Amino acid sequence: MEGNHTFSLWGKFRNQRLEKKYFLYATPEIQERNKIGILIAGISFFIIGFSDYYRVGYSQELFITLLLRTVIFLYSLLLFFLWKSPKKINHIYTHTILYSLFFGFFFNIIICQLNPDKVINLIDLFTLPISTLLMYVFLILHSRNLFIIGLVISGFYFFRITTFYDFDFDFTYTLGLILLTINTLGVYITRYLAVARRNEYLRILEIEKLNRGLQEENEERKSIQDKLIFTYSELTDSLRYANHLQMAMLPDPSILNKYFKEYFVFYKPCEIVSGDFYWFSAQKNKIVIAAADCTGHGIRAAFMSIVGITFLDDIVINKKITDAHEILNQLKEQVIKNLRQSGTQQTAHDGMDIAICVIDTKNMEMQYAGAYNPLVIIRNENLIEYKGDRMPISYYFAAKPSFTNHVIPLQENDRFYLFTDGYADQFGGQKNKKYTYRRLKRELLIHSQQSMDSQRDLLMNTHLAWKESYAQTDDIVFLGFKI
Repeated sequence: MEGNHTFSLWGKFRNQRLEKKYFLYATPEIQERNKIGILIAGISFFIIGFSDYYRVGYSQELFITLLLRTVIFLYSLLLFFLWKSPKKINHIYTHTILYSLFFGFFFNIIICQLNPDKVINLIDLFTLPISTLLMYVFLILHSRNLFIIGLVISGFYFFRITTFYDFDFDFTYTLGLILLTINTLGVYITRYLAVARRNEYLRILEIEKLNRGLQEENEERKSIQDKLIFTYSELTDSLRYANHLQMAMLPDPSILNKYFKEYFVFYKPCEIVSGDFYWFSAQKNKIVIAAADCTGHGIRAAFMSIVGITFLDDIVINKKITDAHEILNQLKEQVIKNLRQSGTQQTAHDGMDIAICVIDTKNMEMQYAGAYNPLVIIRNENLIEYKGDRMPISYYFAAKPSFTNHVIPLQENDRFYLFTDGYADQFGGQKNKKYTYRRLKRELLIHSQQSMDSQRDLLMNTHLAWKESYAQTDDIVFLGFKI
């Protein structure tokens, strides 16, 4: 498009190539418009012929007028039925021009035949000028072609009319001005309609260009979407398989049957794989229990959980270390060493928070050590909390030399709870706030006298009721056991 200078005042295309494109593009419209216009003109021209009888009666003049009207009518029908299928623009223009010339010349002859006395009827005087004006409005041709046709028909009409007896010079002069004005007005009308049609064509071109751009963009987006769906499907399948492997690495809770009257394990990943894990190992008369929360959640934390499980297996099962604080010291040392963590390098200090208990059922005592994660004991309907050291299992610039080892004498019916922060940090409730440790410890104390299975169900139901429609905030591991 050439901006605001595409057309002149008279609607002339300044870009000839664009004009040709327009006519090729608008060929079906031009063909349909001219076909209908020619048919209506032919039918009207023929029907009006029935009034010729009242003008000249049965005479040679009537025969000539009806013959000419019939020829025009048949030509109209011929073009109408021939133009059922698309035609070339040159073919359309040729027949439209021929039809217009025949129509004008036959009309002039008919006027002379209907007025043999050389006295013009008022209706006949203005019929052809009006028909010429209608030709400009309803037919689509180049304005120069229409103007030439109009001048030829008007000139022939003017020449024939001036031979009538009832014309003087003033009337002849006025008629000439009227015919010239009609043709000038017709050219302007033609140009005006052409400008409107071509402007519409340019808008259509712009819309089609935008549509092509949108279609290409949509196809590109669809391609990206398909790739994302495929990638997501592949990733999800891989994560489900990773979850299967991760679950296989977690210990079988049934080993706790030998050591505790009751117990439960509440394990709920935030995503397909989890960064929280639980771990058990029986060593002679001791059982080691851990609940750990690796840095973050999802894939990154899941890898860290596998590292943690592997290191605990090595420390407790292979090296036979069963002191709670020493297990954490060794675990921290291996994490720092194998993940190459230091205070000087820009390394990611991935690690874990963990609570670990070593229960000696022979001597009826428990060791507890924790990295942030606490141990909660309910004894004689009182809640006792042992808090972990405020340093993680990873490099920490303010770390103490060793984790604190708590030795706790056991009493019958003691209830112990190890958990990660996912349960207490869950957002929900009416105000979308955290569940909090305070609310959790209160619920544990209220329901502590129920069986461990019932407590697990209560914890699960309470979590779901608190979460409602909100997303799960973090992975959850919650262990409970009764001496």
